[in-house]
Amino acid sequence: MRSATESRAPTAGFSFGASAVAAVATLPPWWFRPSFDETFKTGWDPPSVATALTSLAVLAVVFGICAWVARRHRDRVALTALVVAAAAVLLGVVTAARSPETVFGKFQIHTLRWTWPLAAFVFLAVAVVVVRRLTRTGDSTALVGTFAVVTVVFAALTIPTANLGLGPTSFGYAQPATRQLEQRMGPLEGEGPFLIDDLFHGTFADPYGGAVLAELQAAGHVLAVDRDWYLHPESFARLSTLVVDTLTAFHHAGPLKPGMSREELRSRAGSADERVFAFLLSALGADGTVKTERDKVRLASHEVRLSPDQQRVVDRLEDDFLRAEAAPPSAEEALGRAGLDGGDEEHELFQVLVQAGKLVRVKESLFFHARALDTIQTKLVALLRERKEIGPADIKDLLGISRKYAIPLLEFFDQRRVTARVGERRVLRAG
Repeated sequence: MRSATESRAPTAGFSFGASAVAAVATLPPWWFRPSFDETFKTGWDPPSVATALTSLAVLAVVFGICAWVARRHRDRVALTALVVAAAAVLLGVVTAARSPETVFGKFQIHTLRWTWPLAAFVFLAVAVVVVRRLTRTGDSTALVGTFAVVTVVFAALTIPTANLGLGPTSFGYAQPATRQLEQRMGPLEGEGPFLIDDLFHGTFADPYGGAVLAELQAAGHVLAVDRDWYLHPESFARLSTLVVDTLTAFHHAGPLKPGMSREELRSRAGSADERVFAFLLSALGADGTVKTERDKVRLASHEVRLSPDQQRVVDRLEDDFLRAEAAPPSAEEALGRAGLDGGDEEHELFQVLVQAGKLVRVKESLFFHARALDTIQTKLVALLRERKEIGPADIKDLLGISRKYAIPLLEFFDQRRVTARVGERRVLRAG
C-alpha cells in the first residue's frame, strides 16, 4: 500500500478490492474452496460490484446484530472478536483496492492468499457469538477455544495453492542460463553503476520492480530516462562532465565554430545510447549548461567573438555578396578578392556569415546574400503575377544573369514554396 500510494503507481481499484474480498469472505462457497481453480486464477470471472457490495452489506448487518447481542450480554470476548473482524474486512478491501498494478496485470494469485484466513476469522467471530449464546449456562470458554482451534486448523488446510507451471526451472532451455547467471555477474561486482534495458519485459520479471524503482526515483537514487530506462545519478554526473569537457575543448580549438555536431559529441562523449544522450542534453539544456540548435550543440556560455581584423574580413565578404546581388562569387573567389588564401580560418570566417543567416546556401557551393534573395523574390513574384508563368529564359532576362544562376534560383524558390514547377515552366504557388 505504501509503494502504491507514494509512487503514484496504478492500482487495482475499489471495485476489484470489494469483489476480491467478497468472493472469499461473503459469497459461497466462502473460504471452504481448496484451490484457486475457480477464484483469482486466469479466466476468473469476478462477482459484479453490486453483488459484492450487497454481500458485504449483509455481512455488516450480521456484524451489527451479533455486536448488539454481545453488548447486551456484556460479552467482551465476542464483542472484541467482532470489532477485529469488521476492521479486518474493511482493511482487506482497501488493501486489495490499493494493490499496485504490475506488468502481469491488476493482481497475482499469491498476493491474495490472505483473503482465506481473513474469511476464516470472520466466520470464527460470528460463530463465537452464536456458540456463547447457545451455551447460556456453564463455562463456554473450553467450547469456544476448541471451536477456534478447529477453525484455525481447517482454515490452514483450505488455504489454496496454485501451480501455474512457471519459474526459473520450469523450462529446460532456462536451466543453463540460471546456473550461469552468478558466474556471469560475478566479474561485474564493483564495476557499476549499470544501465539495464527491458528490466520488466522478461518471462520472469519481478512484479514489484516498478514500485521499487519508483521509490528509488522519488528518493533521488535513480533517474528515469524513459519508461523502461533508468540511470544512476553518478553515471549522469560522469556523462555530464564528459559532455561539458568535450565541448570546452571543442570551443577552445575552434572558437569561430558555433557548435559541435550532435552525433560527433555523442560519439566523443562515451557513445551513450541515443535515449540516454537525448535525456542528458535535455537536462543540461534545462539547467542552462548547453544549448542545442538544430544539429549543433554548444556551451550556453559560448559565443563567436571576432577580433577587429576578423570583423573587417567578414564585413568585406558580406559587402562583396551584397554588391553581386543575383550573380554572387564562389566562396573561394570572395576570399581571394578579400586578399585571403582560403585557409581553414578564412573558411571559418565565411561560415560565420552562413551561421548568422546573412549568406544562404542555394545549391552546393553557391551562396546568395539573404537580402539579395528577398529582392530577387519580390521581382520574381511581380513578374509571375504579370505573365502567370515563366521559364529559365525569363528569369535570366529579369535579373541579367546566366543559366548558371537562373536554374539554381528557380529550384530554390520551388523548395521555398514560392513557385511550383509545371513541366519546364514555373507558376506562382497558391497561398
